[in-house]
Parts: sequence; C-alpha cells; structure tokens
Amino acid sequence: MQYMNEFLTIALVHLVAVASPGPDFAVVVRNSVAYGRRTAMFTSVGIGLAILLLLPHGYLQRLAMPPPPIYFTLRSVR
Repeated sequence: MQYMNEFLTIALVHLVAVASPGPDFAVVVRNSVAYGRRTAMFTSVGIGLAILLLLPHGYLQRLAMPPPPIYFTLRSVR
C-alpha cells in the first residue's frame, strides 16, 4: 500500500493515453468527411492490413536480434 498513489497516477495516465484517438483515427475521420463512407472504409481496411503486415515484421526482427547481456546475467542467477 506504500506506492498506491504512484500506481494509481501512472494507471490513470495510461488509461488516458489508451483512450485518446491516434493519427489513424484522424485520417479515417478526415477521409469520411471529405470523401464519404466508402473511402473511409477503404482507409480503415488499408490501416488494418498495414498493421497485419507490420506485426510479423516486428516479431521476426526481434527474433533476429541477439538477446541483451542482462538476459544472461538474470538467467544465470536462477
């Protein structure tokens, strides 16, 4: 209970950050207002496909990187 105030502050900041719309949302809204619903749907699908392509890329990139030195230190402590 000693750090409850700090924890709640950080949790509230994270909640606000997660709930706030990002640049993808702004692009979809702009396209829907300027060009209509159909274009906004294509924009949304394009953003979703881009995320689907980037997730495996990031995962494979992480697999290609060597583990940090601290990993071996922590592993040998056990």
